Amino acid sequence: MNVRTIAIAVAVLIVGAVAIAFAFSAQSTTSTSGPEGPRPIAGITSQVVTEVPDAALRDASVAFFTSLLERQYRGRGVPIKSATPTIATRLEAIPAAGSPDVNPRIGAIRYTQRANGVRDVTVMVDQGLADESTQPLAASFRQIDGEWLVTGLPTLDGDTERDSDQAPQREAPPAATRVVRAYALAARSWTAATLRSQYREQLRLSTGALKRELQRFPPTAAQISAYDSSNERASAQIRDVQLVRFTPTALTFSIVLAERTTSAGTTRTQRTVNTAELQLHDGRWLVANFTASP
Repeated sequence: MNVRTIAIAVAVLIVGAVAIAFAFSAQSTTSTSGPEGPRPIAGITSQVVTEVPDAALRDASVAFFTSLLERQYRGRGVPIKSATPTIATRLEAIPAAGSPDVNPRIGAIRYTQRANGVRDVTVMVDQGLADESTQPLAASFRQIDGEWLVTGLPTLDGDTERDSDQAPQREAPPAATRVVRAYALAARSWTAATLRSQYREQLRLSTGALKRELQRFPPTAAQISAYDSSNERASAQIRDVQLVRFTPTALTFSIVLAERTTSAGTTRTQRTVNTAELQLHDGRWLVANFTASP
């Protein structure tokens, strides 16, 4: 076999290998792609999860909130754990209050991942007195030198990572509170008959990337028909709305909802902690991000 014949044979083998690889790649792409699952209403830009693969973050969360509860509810002057020195010093400077007889418990823990490496962690606290005593506490964690530490805490002058040097506003503007309540109910309550009207309400109250996402996923006739046939629905009642972060042009709220969902003939009730970020546009407060519990 001469050199030219060998070269042609090698070229044929290379072309064949490339074709096979391309075909396999295309097949793999086709087999792994698929349509998105059903979405009752778009406009939830990130999901809160109850499980986080990073065990160190979970341990740091429990350590911090446990030490905070010991001071806040039981009046014990224990050191604040899993926080930056600045946060710990400022918290420990606040006189310990509460009663040794109170036994607060950490209930559900919610984790939200932000794009800048921050994890927002919210815990439900049950003082053991009554269901109404359940309330949320929130903190922002960041990994520093391999260790998860609290770098922001809403109860300390709004938020230590805020971009404003102004003192926080203790009460939210009434217009902003009305917007956040209306958006939360539109996002978390729906039936087949109200799906379109609540979708329009979300559009009216949203801005930026959140509004663009809503516009991409309007309710379809097939979706509404399916929910009507299965009598699938959800309802929510607002139990608490708190302003947790403040700047002159941006607000973050924590919203506690009592939710009731019916699917496949099964009804489930739960209390969820949700987050809404509002921005001021042309004198109007609008929702820029809404994070929902599952």
